[in-house]
Amino acid sequence: MEPRTRQRLLGAALTMSSVAFFVVMNNLTKYSTIPSEQKVFIRSLVGMAIVFAMARVGMTKIEFNNLRLLALRGGLGALSVLAYFYSIDNTTLGRASFFQFTYPAWGALFSFLFLKEALGWRRVPAMLLTFAGAYLILFSNGGLSLADVNRGDISGVLCGLFSGAAVTTVRACHKYDSTHMIFLFFTASAVVLGGAVTWARGSYVPPDASGWAVLVAIGVTGTVAQLLFTAGYRYLDVAAGGSIAMLQAPLSAIAAWVIFKEGMAGQSILGGAFVLAGGAFLAMTSRGVQLDHTQNTREAAAHH
Repeated sequence: MEPRTRQRLLGAALTMSSVAFFVVMNNLTKYSTIPSEQKVFIRSLVGMAIVFAMARVGMTKIEFNNLRLLALRGGLGALSVLAYFYSIDNTTLGRASFFQFTYPAWGALFSFLFLKEALGWRRVPAMLLTFAGAYLILFSNGGLSLADVNRGDISGVLCGLFSGAAVTTVRACHKYDSTHMIFLFFTASAVVLGGAVTWARGSYVPPDASGWAVLVAIGVTGTVAQLLFTAGYRYLDVAAGGSIAMLQAPLSAIAAWVIFKEGMAGQSILGGAFVLAGGAFLAMTSRGVQLDHTQNTREAAAHH
């Protein structure tokens, strides 16, 4: 087998492993009855601890340069993960996951608006297909106005929007700082946001021993998934890695159907297919395909 083929297979294996860990994290998040903001706080605290442990053993360095950009990216990422966890808790896991993967369309739109990157005539239909898919899922219960929409679904749409905005900031961040520092600021921002919302709402629930085990497992599986995803991009381009990553949505939906008996209406399934088809095309035509593997690795760590 040629070395390049071996590398691509290794990259695919690492990325698929990250998808598996993300699916486990999603279902653990659904299983936990702790408030969403508290889950975000603990998950992000575990992520911070892992980065500091990596620095302690020499696997990375705690050093940063552009604090303003890191804070912006961290804040957008924190809003995204809070919206995602809230969505998981208040709608089906399948719907929440499909809404999350509208982020490539939002990212392409924000890149066009704020980074002045050309969309290209081929990418506009893919964006519209993604948004059409989100619309089908959002109004799959028969309502025609936002008053009829589940609050968890609205939060899922916001997750995709905030994720797209966060991804848009990554290229600028990587002119100055490493992937691990961007991830550290993301987790630190999420700790602050999760803690602030918990305090403001007075929603803290003391977990029992099994509750703590689930919360720590959410943090560990989420961080391991992130690191595996990043490692996979050492051997894959953005198109291949992004397309594999989108398997997270249908696999999370299937797992939730098996574990929690959560079904999805036919219109929602069709909408999910539109979201994934549009997102996959946007990934394959991303400007990131032209970047070298080092930059690919850095951009891969952009979202939760």
